[in-house]
Amino acid sequence: MTGATHRIGWTRVAAVGVMTAGLLSAPAIALCQTLKEEIVGVWRTVSIYNEEGGVKQYLYGEKPIGLTVFDRGVRHLVLV
Repeated sequence: MTGATHRIGWTRVAAVGVMTAGLLSAPAIALCQTLKEEIVGVWRTVSIYNEEGGVKQYLYGEKPIGLTVFDRGVRHLVLV
C-alpha cells in the first residue's frame, strides 16, 4: 500500500466514524427538543372528531384523507 492510498483509506474510516457518531447522537439531540419544535412539519391526518359524553362524532368520516401542517410560529393548516 502506498502512502497516498493509505491516507485515503484512513480518511474514509474517519469519515464513516464521524457519520456514525452523528447518527447515534441524533436521538439524544431529539430528546432536547420541545413539543413545539418536534411538531413542525407536515403530518398525515388520521382522525378528526368531536367527543361529547363519551360519544365521538366524526366530522369527515372515520378515515379522513388529508394533511395537517404546523409551522414554527403559531399557525397550522388542516387539508381534508
